[in-house]
Amino acid sequence: MRQENINLAVLRFVAVFFSGVVLIPHLACAAADDMKGAADTIATHNEYWDQLRRLCTEVIPDEKRGLAAVYFHWVDQNRAEILGMRAWRLTQANPSNLDDAARAKAAAQLLPIQQFNADQRRSVCLGAFRKLGEGSKDFIRISPAQSALLTDFLKQHPLTEQQAREYDNPLGCAKRVVKIGGDLDRARPLCQCNWQVANESWSSSEWHEFEAGSTGGRSAQELAQLPQVRRVASKISACTTKYPVAARP
Repeated sequence: MRQENINLAVLRFVAVFFSGVVLIPHLACAAADDMKGAADTIATHNEYWDQLRRLCTEVIPDEKRGLAAVYFHWVDQNRAEILGMRAWRLTQANPSNLDDAARAKAAAQLLPIQQFNADQRRSVCLGAFRKLGEGSKDFIRISPAQSALLTDFLKQHPLTEQQAREYDNPLGCAKRVVKIGGDLDRARPLCQCNWQVANESWSSSEWHEFEAGSTGGRSAQELAQLPQVRRVASKISACTTKYPVAARP
């Protein structure tokens, strides 16, 4: 029975965790003069929309997956700026402190909305996420100078393949979980756990082999038979047990 559970966890891992390799796009040069301000701003925006998504699911729970999908769309539209922020933070002594500050700023900005009644919050949520999906809140539109600075920094200081993978794979995993009916906030710790398991064990060539199979159309069952996947099967199973993600029936 334990081996069956491990095999099932491995199949879910390869089917959900990796949804393909996303390459860093070609980025145009930009100019501005406050890199820290730009990085802090895009980080706070990211936190704001993610926290608002959580807040909105409380008043419109039936739209949980839709809200997550719109948030993912915004993240993808602002990928270059987010990666530029991550590249810049790698040059800082205490990047985790910067993340904490962004979360605190976003939470403070959401305090007024939390005082609204349910109908008012529902109205705010529907209007805000409609604008988010339409693109009017894309960073390049609301802060073009800072957007240019971040994309230029990424061009001049590109992430390594593994640094980009550290961002892309947990995100791709979370997207897939939501797509099959799972909850985003429950998916994140599972995806992060799976990422850490693979990252600590796999060599660069093993990553390339797995990703080539994933993008080349190999099935989850076939990928689960790769030696590197089998090697971490018990740890993947432990992640699934520790962080269960319920899919929609």
